[in-house]
Amino acid sequence: MVIRMLARISFGLSLMLIGIVHLEQITTFSAFVGQGLGVLEPLGKAWGFVLPFLMIVGGALFAVGMFP
Repeated sequence: MVIRMLARISFGLSLMLIGIVHLEQITTFSAFVGQGLGVLEPLGKAWGFVLPFLMIVGGALFAVGMFP
C-alpha cells in the first residue's frame, strides 16, 4: 500500500514538473511539437500550447489521488 502510494505521488509530481518545464519554454516546445507535420503544423503548434497545461493538471490530480 505504501509503495503504491509513493509510486503514484512520484509519478504525478514528475509529470507535473515536466509540464512546468515545458510551460517555461512554451514557444520553443510548441514549435518543436508542430515541426514536420506539413499541412497539420498549425494543429501541432496548438497542441504544443495545450499539452503542458494538461500535464500540470493531470499530474497534480494523479499525485493527490483524485482519479485512482
